[in-house]
Amino acid sequence: MAKTYYAEGRQITFLLRVLFVMMAVLLFFYLVPGLHWSIFFLFLIAGVLIAEVMGSMWTGYRRQAASVNKSIVRKITKQSSQKTTTDRGRADARRKLTDAEIMNADIDILSGSDFERLMECYYRENGYLVERIGGPGSRRTA
Repeated sequence: MAKTYYAEGRQITFLLRVLFVMMAVLLFFYLVPGLHWSIFFLFLIAGVLIAEVMGSMWTGYRRQAASVNKSIVRKITKQSSQKTTTDRGRADARRKLTDAEIMNADIDILSGSDFERLMECYYRENGYLVERIGGPGSRRTA
């Protein structure tokens, strides 16, 4: 299952909700005993709302950081693809390329396994969890 920024934000929201509810119970029953019961519910509601806002802020921050990273990668890829010649690229396609070289290479010169690695890098950059699996003739990439 893919892990997205939204799912990550929901997990953080859930964790913060648990922490804030525990703090409300601790505050109401142990630190300041004798408060009116409506104060307890006020603490609970405020904790849940704060957790929701913080989870939303986390999701927005992660998406913004990812879009900045994507624009930098596109800029670098565009500059390097203009410099790469076809003959040199075909010779480089025979050896195993690093992830940085794959990101900067012209897509037309990539081998099948290098293209799969490029897709793996792309999906990881977009927040997905990528798992490599093997199969007949796939050279253990997915």
